[in-house]
Order: sequence, then structure tokens, then C-alpha cells
Amino acid sequence: MKKSLFIIGFCVLFALQSCNNASVKKKTDTIITNSAKSEAIPYSVAQNYFVKNTYKNTEIQALKITSQQDFDTYFGAATTMSENGKATPINWEKSNVIAVIVPETNLSTVLSAVNLSQKNKTIVLNYQITEGAKQTFTTKPILLLVIDKKWNGEVILEK
Repeated sequence: MKKSLFIIGFCVLFALQSCNNASVKKKTDTIITNSAKSEAIPYSVAQNYFVKNTYKNTEIQALKITSQQDFDTYFGAATTMSENGKATPINWEKSNVIAVIVPETNLSTVLSAVNLSQKNKTIVLNYQITEGAKQTFTTKPILLLVIDKKWNGEVILEK
């Protein structure tokens, strides 16, 4: 009797696992189909900039910046004495910047780009936020991506 219950339980578990694998395959197929409709956008990350105190936001925002003048409205250079302490130069004749700005926080926060692509006439940025320990000061975390001017469209954030 115990053996037959064990065999029946094993068969049910095997059947459930088989169903689970089929759903994973369908999700993978959908992802492949969706990614075929988008084009990856190459980018570089600009370093050593900060958000000026004059910029206020209460939620995560994405900006597409096309000129030095507009950039200087939001950001300042945070040059340090270290070897890699200079702000990343941006050639505004060839490049635009996609900026992601998080509201002021007292948590150690790192933003990173997972994927940047163009879908139809929209630039889609998949990003990740990693929050760490509480700090004794506040910051406005940012992510600055330098892209070629040929990429046009409204910027949409996807977490």
C-alpha cells in the first residue's frame, strides 16, 4: 500500500514538473519574439557627474538631453583627484545623453542599465536599482548613458 502511494505521488510530481517546463518554454518563445522587434542601442556610461540642488523630483525620471546647455541645467561635474576622477567628456555634436534621476535618498543606491533598445519610435531602458545601507547624508542617484544622435524617440523606463 505504501509503495503504491509513493508511486502515485511520484507520478503526480512528475506530471506537474512536465507542465511547469512547458510554460517556461512558452515564456522563452515570447521573449525571443518580442526582442526580434527591437534594436539594441549601444551606449557608454558617463561618470563623475552630480545632480544640481536646483533640480527637484519626487519620482524616478528619465530625460533625453541633446545639448551642453540643457545638460548644465541639471548636472555639474564631480571631478576628484583620483586617476579616473575627471568627468566623462561628451561630444554633443555626435551624442545625446539619457539621464535617469532617482529622488533624494539616504540609502546607498546604485542604478545600472540592463538593456537599452529602440522599439518602433521609442527608446526603452530596462534598468535595475540596488539599494544598500542607510547613510548619514542624502544623494540623488543618477545613471547617465551616452548614445549616438541617430537614436531618436521618447524615453520609457522599465524596471
